[in-house]
Amino acid sequence: MKKRYLILLLLLSTISITSCKTIPNTVRYYDIVEPPTRPTLVQVMDEPIKGLTRNLSLLITHVERWEAWYTQLKAYDSL
Repeated sequence: MKKRYLILLLLLSTISITSCKTIPNTVRYYDIVEPPTRPTLVQVMDEPIKGLTRNLSLLITHVERWEAWYTQLKAYDSL
């Protein structure tokens, strides 16, 4: 008798787990997490090497933030 209940319990558990549907995301990722904002670059005037180095550093950091944000967006969409 116990074996019959165990089999029935396993069968019902399997059916209930496999028959669940995935609910699509109705909230967009960019409504939750905003994309990175544009960096403010400096005018290259007095010290061009220093200004260009700072601008390049800002742009590289900005691209890295966008890549991370986009990777998280794709992960969120695949849920």
